[in-house]
Amino acid sequence: MEYWISEHHESRHHLMVVKFEAAPAEIPDRIGSAFAAVFGYLGRHRVSPAGPAVGCYEMVGPEHFVVRAGCVVPEPIEAGDGVEPYDLPEGPSLRTLHVGPYAELPKAYEALQHHAVQHHLQLDLGMMWEEYLSGPEVPNDQMHTIVHWPIVG
Repeated sequence: MEYWISEHHESRHHLMVVKFEAAPAEIPDRIGSAFAAVFGYLGRHRVSPAGPAVGCYEMVGPEHFVVRAGCVVPEPIEAGDGVEPYDLPEGPSLRTLHVGPYAELPKAYEALQHHAVQHHLQLDLGMMWEEYLSGPEVPNDQMHTIVHWPIVG
């Protein structure tokens, strides 16, 4: 797959998320229940999502992440039941659209890294996020995910 990379100024987005720590291999087994908890919590509080499901990944070691899984909301609400507010950072980032299975998302990250090197940009090696435009009912080869990776400076 060919990736089209673009540079954007991201505006601040409010999320409601479930936060957990995991190795990359553990994330697929845990992220679905995190999303379910967030959407259930929002439903009980009569808050509608204001955007897609989002997974934020903060590297805390070579094979370990802090994951925040949730969705964009119009404004933060009170935390509870393991669901808490989180703001995506404002600032410049690179982003691309990945079409295909989640297991192939590393190709999108490689394309973003390659673009950054070619254009002398420094990526924030500690944080990135993904917007999931397709739900779990969509066949793997038709999944659409926007990958965002902040630029430092």
